[in-house]
Amino acid sequence: MTNSSEKAADDRTAGNLKRVPVPLAVLLVAALLLRIAAVMALGDDLRTDPDGYVGLAQSVAAGSGLSVPGSDRATAFRPPLLPLMIAVGIRIGLSGVAAVVLLNIAAGVITVAATWMLGRTLQLNGRWIFAAAAVPVFDPLLLRYTAIPMTEVPSAALATIAVWLFVRYQQSHEMKDGAGSGVAFGLAALCRPVLLVTGVLLAVIGATSRWRRWRITNGRFFRMILLSTVPAAAMAVTVAPWIVRNEVVFGKSIPATTHGGYTLLLGNNSVFFREVVDAPGQPVWSGQSLSEWQQDMNHQMTNDGVAPGDEIAADRWMYARAREEIHAQPGVFLKACLLRWKRFWGLSPATGSHGVPIDLAVGTWYAVLWIGLLGSLIPRGVRQRTDCIWLLWTAILSFLLLHTFYWTDTRMRAPLTGVLAVLAIVGYQNWLRLSSRLRRTTELSS
Repeated sequence: MTNSSEKAADDRTAGNLKRVPVPLAVLLVAALLLRIAAVMALGDDLRTDPDGYVGLAQSVAAGSGLSVPGSDRATAFRPPLLPLMIAVGIRIGLSGVAAVVLLNIAAGVITVAATWMLGRTLQLNGRWIFAAAAVPVFDPLLLRYTAIPMTEVPSAALATIAVWLFVRYQQSHEMKDGAGSGVAFGLAALCRPVLLVTGVLLAVIGATSRWRRWRITNGRFFRMILLSTVPAAAMAVTVAPWIVRNEVVFGKSIPATTHGGYTLLLGNNSVFFREVVDAPGQPVWSGQSLSEWQQDMNHQMTNDGVAPGDEIAADRWMYARAREEIHAQPGVFLKACLLRWKRFWGLSPATGSHGVPIDLAVGTWYAVLWIGLLGSLIPRGVRQRTDCIWLLWTAILSFLLLHTFYWTDTRMRAPLTGVLAVLAIVGYQNWLRLSSRLRRTTELSS
């Protein structure tokens, strides 16, 4: 009996493998090849470490834990998941560069598969689901950051998986989907802290929606409590080790990083206001001016008694300073908020030109995507699908909520690529449906 059960399970597994759609397989291969090409073309960028993740990974691999490279001073300035994953590669004999390459290529391919699954959950099929999953294959931001040791690409994979599982949970009511979405959101938050806000917001909205339906259907009370709390509980359990570690090391329960004060002050200070927000054309903040501002901030912190290396005190000081700057110039602050939204949705990065043909191609790509995104807001008659669409828009709004105030540029939207892709394709379906309806109306009236 046992052998027959095991054989049946093996047959089901083999059947699932055989049922991987050919179009998806084509997209996965294309994603793999394009990312290999991107790494070969932009290989020099892999030897940079702009945010210090490789340095942190080397400290972890050397047994020093998450500490400032070259010292034994613990740090929580960056989220822990990316350096931990790179450290695993280093411990098994890879170089830091090789570990980053394998991680980013794998994450890029996974993002394509997760986008396909998210599209299928929203009832896309045929050419529509192919188009949705094709977006992350060719997305300029994801391709660009495949060759840089930063969190854009891994967080895109984790965020797409998390949103897909959460949307599926809202439909299936299966505990495994709810727990899976919570774990995925927890891991995503440990890679990109903004996704902690996304996970919490979706969990609250999902629970509220369930309770509203429960009043109508008069379902079982305790089961409804369990269903409402599974994603949030799984996310909390996943993030808990990081919080506990920070409580032990710093004496403070830090769910994200000690980087928040810096990114708030970076986008809300008198120099940025004067040289970017209030300047004609709102140019990119020059590297020299930024460096001088950073040095000045460090000098002011020292004068105010903040010890070098005291991340908690520095974070607190920068939050306080940012609030002072905002209160001193509220009008310019509002202009800065609008600028952050403008750059978040920018058709091309504001950090300089890559040549007219490339800039034109990238701008056209995102313009086409945004037209579809607007179309996703067109009302539909199918209640369940409309609810799912608003869950995806909630994920986007969570990013906009945070990046209205904190430093923002175009790459900040990279983790949402899978969500944006599915919404854009849904939008084009809506545009075509609206066009057909208008055409029929015109024919009937003529």
